[in-house]
Amino acid sequence: SAGQAKASNKVVVLLSVLLLGTIILALFTFLHVSQRSSYDEKYLLRSSDERIHSQRIAKFALAAARGDTDAFAMLKKSRDQFARILQELREGSAADSLPPSPQEVKPQLDAVDRSWIRLNQGVELVLKNQQDILGVGQFVKVITDLLPQLQRNFEDVVKILLKQKASQHQVFLATNQLMLAQRIEHNASRVLAGGQATDIAIEQFGKDAEQFGKVLEGMLRGDAEMGIQQVTNAEVEQKLREVAMLFTTIKQHAEEIIRITP
Repeated sequence: SAGQAKASNKVVVLLSVLLLGTIILALFTFLHVSQRSSYDEKYLLRSSDERIHSQRIAKFALAAARGDTDAFAMLKKSRDQFARILQELREGSAADSLPPSPQEVKPQLDAVDRSWIRLNQGVELVLKNQQDILGVGQFVKVITDLLPQLQRNFEDVVKILLKQKASQHQVFLATNQLMLAQRIEHNASRVLAGGQATDIAIEQFGKDAEQFGKVLEGMLRGDAEMGIQQVTNAEVEQKLREVAMLFTTIKQHAEEIIRITP
């Protein structure tokens, strides 16, 4: 659902910060403390494996959030392996004749457990919302593919207006639209960055797309409230209508991105 998708996008910061922070630090502590156990080698091997899997989980979660299809399966595999090893550290492994970890490392394992419960919930959200997350990547690709042509059209509009010695206000509007289009493209690409960068990019992306659409409509039809005069040059009007066709598709995809992300 959209609500789940919203939550899934916030997991990237959680994974990259808490997972690589709390869990790895706890495991390092565990590794050193456990050296006094008679089962050193097996405990140390598992704690080392957990550190590797925690890094992989963060890596694959970030890749999944950016729309990498293969990353979802790798994320699930690393998540399952981490959970299995953590259970062996806590409960032991009959297959390897390994008893539960000694009581002296229980505080470190408890810290890992607490972090893992929260982080595993985040991983589940990513996995359950794979379709929506991949959809965002596809929407972004469509937008970034169309924007260069839209920008070229507005560059032509600016050149024509300058050549025709149009009013400074019209030239300013066209130049500002070009700037907005460039910023929309930049923030569309940043949507897949993950974490706070995604939240900021989407917010600015939405504002710029809305402003671009209003000004474009004003240039084509006139808008007294915004102080925009309707363009009268036929060549400029044709270019603006081409822009409007491109922007219709961009806007539709932008609305879908905003709908399924925070």
